[in-house]
Amino acid sequence: MRHLPNLITGVRLALTPVIVWQLTTGHFLRGLVLFAVAGFTDALDGWVARAFRWSSQAGAYLDPIADKLLLASVYIVLGIRSAVPWWLVVAVFARDLAILVGAMLLMVITERRGFPPSVWGKLSTLLQILTAVAAMAHRIRPQVVVSTVLETLIWLTFVATVWSGLAYLWQAAQPRQARQPD
Repeated sequence: MRHLPNLITGVRLALTPVIVWQLTTGHFLRGLVLFAVAGFTDALDGWVARAFRWSSQAGAYLDPIADKLLLASVYIVLGIRSAVPWWLVVAVFARDLAILVGAMLLMVITERRGFPPSVWGKLSTLLQILTAVAAMAHRIRPQVVVSTVLETLIWLTFVATVWSGLAYLWQAAQPRQARQPD
């Protein structure tokens, strides 16, 4: 049972290509429903890990990889299907790539291992999810998610994505404070 959070994360990883296929073939409703299920697994694996103290090092790496893979894949397809502009897809990718490369460099050249999520990163991810949902919903029922709402979300997501990327880079560039003995 201790590995249940990792198994739940594995479900999200397994759902990703199915979601991509549904969106690629124009089945936005199915894609949206599966995206919601994948989002639920993200909340569930974290809750199970915390509630039962079943956190693991593997889960600490696997969970954000599953999240990034899901969002990146969905954004590529939404870009291909012209549901979101390509400049937003590039911004989402560039931010994640910069964070990944920056974290790897810090791990190689320093002893730094902790890269906690920031409030800006969480806001950026939330807006990326909301924008993906709105883009899918707009394709399903354009009258429900009007273009103005979608365009506003796209711009908010772009700004938050760029800002959080800059904030992570700024945080990484700061010298790490030595821990004071208790």
